[in-house]
Amino acid sequence: MDRRQALRALGAAAFAQLSTRELFAIGQQAHAALDASVHRHSFKSLDPHENDLVVIVSELIIPETDTPGAKAALVNEFVDVMLTEWFTEDERRRFKSGLARLDGGTGPFVDLSSEEQIRTLEELEQEALAFEKELESGGGAVADTSSPADQPFFAVMKWLTLYGYYTSRVGMEQELHYEVFPGSYDGCAPVRKFEV
Repeated sequence: MDRRQALRALGAAAFAQLSTRELFAIGQQAHAALDASVHRHSFKSLDPHENDLVVIVSELIIPETDTPGAKAALVNEFVDVMLTEWFTEDERRRFKSGLARLDGGTGPFVDLSSEEQIRTLEELEQEALAFEKELESGGGAVADTSSPADQPFFAVMKWLTLYGYYTSRVGMEQELHYEVFPGSYDGCAPVRKFEV
């Protein structure tokens, strides 16, 4: 499956049930690219300020509670890998301009209070929902777009955060309690005689 087909499938899966096996495999490939590096991830698409923005926004989307949040799952590194290896130059540019827009309001997003940050993200979410309604009212479904990266910035950021978190080791093991082979096997169990 090439990159465009994968993104198209992921975009459709965001709005309809698709093969979770394929989604999981693609997510694991991106995480494997992170794990393959023995040293700390070297960012290729995000500069340090953009990385700080991604860390804050992703942690606001999936905060730490009784389980680790997006920051602990290294969602920011996942986002950088996706931007570098899976997004086109145009998609990457649009995502980065969305990050820049976060600083365009009342000052640097990282310096805002958490309440102001949340309010800013809620406004962006409303814009994304309005975009979705506009597509639906035009007769097309949101999943008909060629890529999830074609959505408004907050929808893309939220999709990357959820996808990165729930395909990470932290998300799979500590949040979802995923077991590769659930249950147990007892090969030497005694056989009981059943009476009819």
